[in-house]
Amino acid sequence: MGASEFLRAQEVSGTRRCVSRELSRQLEFPGGCSHARVRLPGQCPVARIAQEGNCTVIEFKACLRDLIRHRRSFPDESSPTEVLIVLADAEVDAERLTELELLHQCIFMLIAGHETSTNMLSHGVHEMSRSPWEILCTAENPGLVDSMVEEAFRCRAPIQINNRGSTKDAELGGLAIPEGTAVHLVVVAANHDSRQFPDPDRFDMARRPNRPLSFCPRVHVCAGNSLARMEAAIAFRKLFGRFPWVAAHGAARNRRTPAIQ
Repeated sequence: MGASEFLRAQEVSGTRRCVSRELSRQLEFPGGCSHARVRLPGQCPVARIAQEGNCTVIEFKACLRDLIRHRRSFPDESSPTEVLIVLADAEVDAERLTELELLHQCIFMLIAGHETSTNMLSHGVHEMSRSPWEILCTAENPGLVDSMVEEAFRCRAPIQINNRGSTKDAELGGLAIPEGTAVHLVVVAANHDSRQFPDPDRFDMARRPNRPLSFCPRVHVCAGNSLARMEAAIAFRKLFGRFPWVAAHGAARNRRTPAIQ
């Protein structure tokens, strides 16, 4: 990534943080928990910030267009297995990704493949370091790590909110949702639903059953969920196997936004 690309990427990140801080004030719930937040069209108080964010994404897409053009003009400078090139040249049934699909897929992979894994690992270490005896248990029985990973995803899901748009008039919990409404699904609330998870605020690495919605269900399931679980299991087995006496030293500082924790 060249200097201009790096600066534009930082601009995207800065605007994203600004939007997130403002939205976090709009999405605070009594007790820090709710199943959904609905904002009707035209009621968003952060339209200006959202517009700035959209403009920055447009600039980022322009940067990606330049990068794709450069890679195609000078193929010797890149590896044939480079993700950008693979996506740009991929073809199924004589169809390729449109330019818009390619650009948004690149942005999605940049964020989803990095930010979430980083936060997932820090959350797991934080929760386990508060119960050092559980770390010793995983060191002695590495098979416990798989259930510990699921509990880490449940207790502190890397992605806190999923967004949906209603395609038709609907009703949720007695609330009318007109067609075209933006609906924010609060994952952390669902993962702390006491009807599904007894004593939901307690971190229990042996919790059974444990079916968090951190990766979303069915057709909306996260494409990287298997990779994320694999990354977590490998990282925690290696870490706790080598450093079984890891313990928290002072209070942790959370970097909270409405979407990512």
